[in-house]
Formats: sequence, structure tokens, C-alpha cells
Amino acid sequence: MTQAMPGVRRGASGPPKKRTGVNVQGFPYYTTIWVAPAITGSGPYTYTLTAGGLWRGLSYGIGDPMTAGGFPSTYRTATNLETNLVMRGQTNGEDFEVYGLSLCPSPDSDQYIVEQFLANAAVELGREADTKRQNLGPAYPIPGAGGLYGAGHTDHVEPPQNAAFTLRSSVTSGLPGSQNFLPIPQKINWVRGTGPDSTLGIVFTMQNTVTWTRAVRAAGTAITAWTPPTVAGSYGSYAKFLLRLHGTSRSALSSNS
Repeated sequence: MTQAMPGVRRGASGPPKKRTGVNVQGFPYYTTIWVAPAITGSGPYTYTLTAGGLWRGLSYGIGDPMTAGGFPSTYRTATNLETNLVMRGQTNGEDFEVYGLSLCPSPDSDQYIVEQFLANAAVELGREADTKRQNLGPAYPIPGAGGLYGAGHTDHVEPPQNAAFTLRSSVTSGLPGSQNFLPIPQKINWVRGTGPDSTLGIVFTMQNTVTWTRAVRAAGTAITAWTPPTVAGSYGSYAKFLLRLHGTSRSALSSNS
């Protein structure tokens, strides 16, 4: 009598069968936009966010220029700090079902610019190579889903005479928890390949022109000198927002021979 080795099926021949099925994950896709008012004047300085200004989310992949997202042309190319897309507007080879959006200001953003942008920008969802747009409304109801909240540094509000900067309190659309997002009642199917639902974009557009003017404050007795931002791209002259698409991805399981 022959005893079969444990774990070995008698009579089996050829290589084992490959695994088949679907891999389901819940990691979000994300993209970053850069919002910076134009700076004019030589003191006082005027700052302007112009109506009609556009910022396109999901408009670049890792290694691409980010100018469509509002970044300066002299800025480096995208890394995984800004996005996890390999190709702009497309998933990374999987089908992705979007059920929510979140919008988180980066820690180095100026709080006053954050306020002006959220209060005056509208959001649209662009599908089929941006030929179809769906209005999602103003930007400010989109929760942060993480990051800081409560108050932030701003160089655009003159501080008290004995201070060098201002802390400006901020309201948020709910607590910035990891699962706090704007739900999309009818989920969006963002599919792999080249079909009509394979490209997706998020477009932010300024609806109002917003302008403010600030002057340099000289030092004096019990007065701290203060200078508003004067150089585009320097700290205090911009705000960055991380847009995340919350959803579920589906792709084929990997197989081992």
C-alpha cells in the first residue's frame, strides 16, 4: 500500500491552476492644485484672484508638469506628493467606483487665500475627455477628510502691532476625519481602457474676482515691522489643496505559476 505525501493529490498532472477573481481595494486617487493670486504694485501690493481662473484636477501624472493644476511653469514635475496617477485623467489600470470627494488644504497654505478660494470657486466634474460637465456647486461644502483645522497662519492680514503674523480662525465642513467626504449619491464609474467613461477630471473655476491690497508696515516703538508677500511662489503667496476621490477599485487578481 502506498501512502500519498501530505498535501499532494494523487493522479494530478501538469502545473497548478492559476487563481482567478477580482481584487477589491479602497485606496483613494488624489491630485493637487495650486492657487495663487496675481501680485501687482510696488507697495502697497494688490492681490487678485480673477473670475474665470481655472484649475484642473487629475490633469497630470507622476513625472508630468503641473501647470494645468495651477502650479508655476518653473515648478518641478509631479511626484507622489501631488498625485498617484500614472497617466493624467485615467486610472492605474483598474475600474474605480467614486462615491465621495474631499478637499484638504496643505499645511503650508496661506489661510486667507484658502478662505477666498473656497468662498468663490465652483466645482465641476468633467467626463468623456471633458466634453461633458456636471456642476457640483461651490467648493466650500467639500470636507477636508484630514489635515489641520481651526486656525491657520496668514501673511495677508496685518497683525497686531506687536506681532509679525496673524493667526486666522477658519470654519470647516465638518471635522476633518479620514472618512469625512462629500458623498456622491449616484456613484461614478471611472473605468480602465479608452472608452467614454475612462477619462475623468475635476475643474475648479473662480466665479467672482476677489481683490485685496496690503501695505508694508515699518517698525517703530512697540511696533513690529510687517511685510505682506511680494514674490510669487514664496511662502504666504499661495494655497495648495489635495483633492481625493474616495471609492472602490476593482482589478484582476495577480496569478502565480
